[in-house]
Amino acid sequence: FAADVAAEELVVWVDPLDGTYEYSVGNLTAVTTLIGVSRGGTAFAGVAHQPFADPPQTLWGVVGLGTFAASERCAPHCIPDFGPPLAVATSQRKRHARVGLAVEALARRYPGLQETRVGGAGFKGLAVLLGTAHAGLTLDEKTKRWDTCAAE
Repeated sequence: FAADVAAEELVVWVDPLDGTYEYSVGNLTAVTTLIGVSRGGTAFAGVAHQPFADPPQTLWGVVGLGTFAASERCAPHCIPDFGPPLAVATSQRKRHARVGLAVEALARRYPGLQETRVGGAGFKGLAVLLGTAHAGLTLDEKTKRWDTCAAE
């Protein structure tokens, strides 16, 4: 990221309470605060914070710099092992037909596929960053850029 980038080229996406449904039902671990920065439609920096985790957890990263947990560079456990079996995080509450089709196609290609259903788009992104999932499938038309930019 160059210091000579004009402010007009940047978009900052903020989702102060991602996982509002999860918040309303008391599933506070799945609630995140997300900040993403993009340039030309491409994400290059993000912060994902779990304010209600015990203890609260913050991950942040910048393309070309790395991914960090608080002020420490993520150890290898923070980077997913892309060996089998493939693990994907999908929506906990509702399963859109497109997600079902994608999971079925992945299961044919990757026998033993593990699907974990979790709430909140930000929490799916954290699952990938923390290595508990290889991918987060969020194929809902309600998902917006502020839901995904931080984890990208």
